[in-house]
Amino acid sequence: MLPPTLADLFCHGDDLPLCNAADAVGAALVTRGLRPGDRVAALLADDEPALAALLGVATAGFAYVPLGAERIGAALRESKARVLLVGPNAPRAAGLAAADAGIPVVELQLDGRHAALLNGEPVFEPLAVRADLDDVALAPLDGPALTHRQLAAAARDHGEGPRAAMTGWATARRPAALSAA
Repeated sequence: MLPPTLADLFCHGDDLPLCNAADAVGAALVTRGLRPGDRVAALLADDEPALAALLGVATAGFAYVPLGAERIGAALRESKARVLLVGPNAPRAAGLAAADAGIPVVELQLDGRHAALLNGEPVFEPLAVRADLDDVALAPLDGPALTHRQLAAAARDHGEGPRAAMTGWATARRPAALSAA
């Protein structure tokens, strides 16, 4: 039996709307020309959009790079990201830093039904691709990158449960739990 993917941990029951939003995020990035292995930086609050972004980015085969609000310009350049995902309350400096680096900014929100809104527009495209278990899923600026296999195993074994682990990892530059993964 294969180890679970990130989607396998979340895409059932009450989390199905979240997975639909994650698929929409991944599909929208594919339609913007991203290719497997491309890095997607994210400056998102510790909430559902961050988890949807991590799942969608990773499931589509991209590497999710969480950024903190400090040193945003340097962090964005260091990330080598092709796109910056931000929440609706992102600091203005994030947009300016992305513009300086020539990186498009995509604002991510979830509506009341967990449907993804990218730049205010609903996204309904299905995600037609799926990452391999050994593709990089999370690439923090500080610390090692983790594959889907490693991240799913760490989330599954995390004491607070996979949802808490993944939400924390989606917003932290260097999650402490990654060191042990």
